[in-house]
Amino acid sequence: FVALRDRALAQAPDLAVAAARIDAARAGLRGARTARLPDVSASGGASRERISAAQFGALPPNIQIQQYQSSFNASVDASWDLDLFGRLRASQRASAARLDAATADAAAVRLALVTDIAGAVTDFREVERRRILIGDDRDSAQQLARLTAERVRAGLAPASDSVRARSLEEQAAARLDAIDGERAEVIGRLVTLTGLP
Repeated sequence: FVALRDRALAQAPDLAVAAARIDAARAGLRGARTARLPDVSASGGASRERISAAQFGALPPNIQIQQYQSSFNASVDASWDLDLFGRLRASQRASAARLDAATADAAAVRLALVTDIAGAVTDFREVERRRILIGDDRDSAQQLARLTAERVRAGLAPASDSVRARSLEEQAAARLDAIDGERAEVIGRLVTLTGLP
């Protein structure tokens, strides 16, 4: 049972879908939490200009113009939503609830799969036990039919005893065929649940 359970849990597509839903819910919760944080942006710049003295015309000889002028600027902006009406808090709570629901769904899928596998293994063991008992009954009925046939040949029993003994043998064989059908059905369930051949 343990090997079947572990292999089925490792390969179950429903569990993979449930895990993907959990990941999506976690991402949504992270997004809802970051929406409540301040939004900070920074920018900066630098420029350098060349200035021609000719643009000022004739300047007195003691005044000099710098040929290059550099300028630098930087700014930091911060903004955030005060969430006066609780929209962001409600969004975060809803995202947390979605994560809880996705986690519970994954646990429910896992539990249902393990429960179904355990039920199928129990059914298989029960069918095997009944198969052994009915096989023993059939073997006993075959032996009884042989002995009765010998007694009829020897003249120690009427022919009707042989007919009854063969009837018991055929009934046991029919019950064994029915059990084989149940066994095949249980094995089919296990194949479906575990994905194993």
